[in-house]
Amino acid sequence: MSTPSDPNPQDRPAHEPTPGYGQPAAPGYNEPGYGPGAAAPKNGLGTAALVLGIIGLLLAFIPVIGILGGLLGIVGVILGVIARGKVKRGDATNGGVALVGIILSVLAILITIAYVVLAALFFNQVEDCTDPNLTPEEVTACVEDNLGG
Repeated sequence: MSTPSDPNPQDRPAHEPTPGYGQPAAPGYNEPGYGPGAAAPKNGLGTAALVLGIIGLLLAFIPVIGILGGLLGIVGVILGVIARGKVKRGDATNGGVALVGIILSVLAILITIAYVVLAALFFNQVEDCTDPNLTPEEVTACVEDNLGG
């Protein structure tokens, strides 16, 4: 007959593991004096600035909806600046992502402004050609005269 390794299990404290069973706890766990780990950095604003900068830049190249790209660029710059402030305070760790978001957002704004200025110049030059009483041939001749083509 075999003898049990722990003849009186009721005499052992409840928190003590049964001899020979289980693994010791990993270092740092269940040790007194250790609180929860550090809070995760809040990197959402920097990432949002990057995403808005990318989308704004892509939309800025599309003539009609490019204005939406400029608006996204403005929001991207604001979020990127706030995110950079969080990085300086130590609340976030993605300062590079926020910086790239700011740069792309500024590019989206500049491209949108360029398209608006070019469109205004174009429509200013062909303004006389929009008379509804002109025939198609007269409109074509007017546009060619005004644009030098």
